[in-house]
Parts: sequence; structure tokens; C-alpha cells
Amino acid sequence: MKGDFSHVFPAYSRRRYDFDDYPIRIRWLEQPLLQELADVPHWHDDLEFNYVLSGEVIFLLDGIPVQLRPGEGIFINARQVHHITSLNRGTGKESEKAEDKPDDSSCLSLLFHPMLLCVTSQVEVSYVDPLLNKAALPYFVLRESNAWHKEILDCLVELYRVRKISAAPLRMQSLLFRLWDILYTHNPVETTELPIQKLFTLKAMLEYVHRNYTERITLEDLARVGFISKSTCLHLFKDYLRATPIEYVNSYRMKKAAKLLVETDRSVTDIAFTVGFSSSSYFIKQFHKVFGCRPLDYRKWERLRSGQITP
Repeated sequence: MKGDFSHVFPAYSRRRYDFDDYPIRIRWLEQPLLQELADVPHWHDDLEFNYVLSGEVIFLLDGIPVQLRPGEGIFINARQVHHITSLNRGTGKESEKAEDKPDDSSCLSLLFHPMLLCVTSQVEVSYVDPLLNKAALPYFVLRESNAWHKEILDCLVELYRVRKISAAPLRMQSLLFRLWDILYTHNPVETTELPIQKLFTLKAMLEYVHRNYTERITLEDLARVGFISKSTCLHLFKDYLRATPIEYVNSYRMKKAAKLLVETDRSVTDIAFTVGFSSSSYFIKQFHKVFGCRPLDYRKWERLRSGQITP
């Protein structure tokens, strides 16, 4: 039976992956597909790696152009606003050059959800979240001339090569671990090993949130579930999740709300109350803070991107 990621990934995400039960996509992008993707700023929860194979490609990240040539690639961290465009779609002299020279730009593009790396809570907290949440690492340029960069780029090529074999997810999983190990090793971050008792305590509190997010949840509730004091509860969340307990609760509610916005036609007020908010205005304010847009705009954009509706 195929796995169900509906509790983790929005509906549109499942459709854009290569497997129903394995959230990964790898593509060889060339014209005209590159042309179709150009000028569409977007963001997502996935990790993204691109490897330019021919021509020249510009990636715009929060408006900052990063120009890549053959043999160069880029890692784009989760939830970074970005888009891709071929150099020949530039302006001024670049556009003039495009009239005389056909655009032969192409790149290898890998997209996968970080959940694939989170095989245990220990791995997630100690080795995945630190890079995902590293403010100084919105993106990272990779070059074949650098030995460890080349290892990552080689992993992309191998991922593309094995994508259609019978045991593709198994081979791809090992390559993703290898890729992330290289990136993590060469981008040191401060991490703290999570002692086993704290791990069990944190897991119990998170499971409580996941079961009861539609109800009112207080710091006292979580501390009681973990059999710890309120101050210890607060420190545990801040130390290992980089958020207060209530911030985590609201973040989880937002993920559920985003799913309902895309998959149903329910009103914003109805969704707000369903996921545990007592005020629709507060929900809208918090939603904008997390996603950078209003709930109804999010619904429209995600449905457009998934093909549920047409412009």
C-alpha cells in the first residue's frame, strides 16, 4: 500500500513529486520548460538543488541575482523566495544577445521534502533543523572545482540516473543521506545532542499538540504532559525547536490551516476555529506572519500552482 503523506504535505505537493509515497522530484530542465518556469517567484518547504549543465542560468533569491554557468550549481534552503530564468531572458544587452543566439540553457533540478532526512527525532533536531533554520544559509553556490561541492553535484547526477530503477526510493534515500552529510559537514552549526530522556519528554509534548491542536493548549498543559515544570518546558522548546511552546502550537495549526485552505472551500473563519484559533482576525495576522500573505491569497496561489484552477 502506498504511504499517505497528506498529514504532512499539502495536496499540491503530492502531485508535483515523482512518487505518491516518496516526496522527491528530480528533473532535467531545458527549453521550453525553463522558459515556462521563468519569472514565477515562489517558495516551498522543500529543499532544492540545481546543477547547470549548459548555457547560463540566473536564479533570483529575494531579488538577488545569482548567475551560474555550466559546472556550477546551487542549494536553496526551504522557504526561500526564488525563481529561475535563463540569461537570455534578461534585459538590455543580454536581451539583444538573445536575438542572435538561441537559448540552450539546461540544468538538473532536485526537490525533496526534509522529512526524508528526519528518520528519528534525534536526527531531525541535531542534524536537519540546524541547517534548515540557519539564517546565514538561505542558499549556497556549488562549483565543480571544489572537491566537496563536486561530490554533491555528482549525487544529483546519480539521483537522476537511478530515478526509474525498480528500487529507486531505496537508492535515492542513501544518496540523499550522503548529500546532506556532505553539506552538513562543511557548514558547521552549533548543535546539542538531545539526551534520551529529554527526547522522550519532548516527543510526548509534541504528540499531545498533534492530537489536541484543535483545542486550547497552554504552557501548563504541555508541562503536565511532560511531567516537568513550566520553565523547563519553555527551555526545552527554545533549546531544541527554537520556538516557544505556543509558537510551536500555532505553527502546527498553520500547517493544518494551509492544508484545509487548499483542499476545501471552507471559509477562513471556519478554518480558523477548526484548527484551534478563537479569533479569525488573530488567525489572519498569524497566517500572514508565517506565509507572507493572506489566507485567501494563499488558497488562490496554491491552487493555481497545482493546476486545480487556471488563471
